[in-house]
Amino acid sequence: MDFEQLISGCIAKMEEENLTNKDLAQLAQISESTVSRVLSSKGSNASASTITAICDALGVGADAAQHAGGMCERTKGELYETRIDDLQRAIARKERWNKRFFVVCVCLTAFIFLLFAVDILTPNIGWFRT
Repeated sequence: MDFEQLISGCIAKMEEENLTNKDLAQLAQISESTVSRVLSSKGSNASASTITAICDALGVGADAAQHAGGMCERTKGELYETRIDDLQRAIARKERWNKRFFVVCVCLTAFIFLLFAVDILTPNIGWFRT
């Protein structure tokens, strides 16, 4: 189970109990803006301790399994392991984009050097004329 499913379970529990973000923030003892950010992003940018605080405040665990799609109570260690896996996948995606960007930069640099070489080797045209 990932953080998105866990947060979806928390949102379902909030709706069931008619809680607002402000109410949840007071219960979890975190800021209302943090609660809003975590719930709107489905936990993708939240620390495991923040998600744990929200789940603990809502009592999302074994008794809420039926509302959260079979979610079981998880330990903080399991939450941290899940979060680490999520972050490692995000890092891998960013590394792929960095490699692509590097290849594009190398190709553009090679193209510019090629244009520069052609410009120097043909004295009749281009920027450098003799």
